[in-house]
Amino acid sequence: MSDLIEANLISVGQRLVMPCKPRNREQKVYEAFILDDGLLQVLGRSFSAPSYAALFGIQDAGSSRSTVNGWTAWRLGDGCTLADIRDQWLSDGDGHVDANLS
Repeated sequence: MSDLIEANLISVGQRLVMPCKPRNREQKVYEAFILDDGLLQVLGRSFSAPSYAALFGIQDAGSSRSTVNGWTAWRLGDGCTLADIRDQWLSDGDGHVDANLS
């Protein structure tokens, strides 16, 4: 995430959203905010990876799932996923995957 911030593709304080609708339950929409150290904050808790943040959200919504791809679950205001932004960085950047992005 830090590389995406440094490349000005996402911003500190930016709001991400993730809709979640577990079976037989009402849909909830979760918000995450990008912190200056690249962490994501969801419901007052900080997470080092988008997938951990997304898993916390879906389990809060009542899902029993134990995995989720946070890169595709979280969306920016324009509808782009974090995966879309990461792919843009990889194609426009230096072409290698940095450990901070996994």
